[in-house]
Amino acid sequence: SSQPAPLGQTREAFAATAELSDALSSFLVCATRHIEMLRHDFKGEADPKPEPIAAAGDSSESVLDLIEGIIDASSPGVDQVVDVVDVVDVVEATGELDRPRLTPPACMAVCLPPSNQGVWTDDPPNGDDPRWVWGPPPRNKANYAWIMQTLYLLLDGGVGILLLSNSPLVSSEGAERDLRARFARSGALRCVISLPGGLFADDRPPASVIVLAKGRPKGAEVLFIDLQDRGETLGVQGGQAVRRLPASVVRAALGAYRAWLSGDGYADIPGYSASVDPARFAECGDLLAPWAYT
Repeated sequence: SSQPAPLGQTREAFAATAELSDALSSFLVCATRHIEMLRHDFKGEADPKPEPIAAAGDSSESVLDLIEGIIDASSPGVDQVVDVVDVVDVVEATGELDRPRLTPPACMAVCLPPSNQGVWTDDPPNGDDPRWVWGPPPRNKANYAWIMQTLYLLLDGGVGILLLSNSPLVSSEGAERDLRARFARSGALRCVISLPGGLFADDRPPASVIVLAKGRPKGAEVLFIDLQDRGETLGVQGGQAVRRLPASVVRAALGAYRAWLSGDGYADIPGYSASVDPARFAECGDLLAPWAYT
């Protein structure tokens, strides 16, 4: 199957002399422009199907609406803006995982890598590589390499958003399980939003939006939102259900995320959302999937 498209081009750097308030305001404007570029690239690379049940790219649009809303709600808590990129496209800006072009630190990093990318290096990952804060990722599974690379590119207080398959959130095999346990206890995970299957034209497996926040305390709670059953089924294509994510579902998820961030009006909803103390993770095998807690 085809791989998901990379994001658009990296935006301009912040002005080194900008005041923080002005920089954050500019950041949100630039983030919105960046998402518009992302929409164009993502839709342009989708693999349209000939069956007339839905326009290719409809569901990727709704996922991008969700990502845009997270960006808007997640103004990074950086202390200063000096030689800083506003929104960095991790895949586009850094290139290959085994030979990355590391950029200046970013307030926001957005990462849409190939879904369930396999072998990403011919050599064993270097344990001294400063990117691998929880240990070297397996060379035949790139998910945690992308998570750690995204985190590495952030300033303290910066926010990272990834769209990944659910595999790294639930895998019980090898290094991924150990890395997930360290990830779960690191404080770097802010939120996980699981998506319905069948949203994308490239037939990727079910995915989740993962939100990182660099520099959070290790005991900080994590928000889980489960949208697996919130998709609207449009039909069957190639033996697979094709779904869309309604705008009302996106709005509700963003409302829960904003309320949780602000501490104003958020409450867990059984079967939908839960704010979880990391002390609970060990009881659930360090699973980081929303359905394990909601």
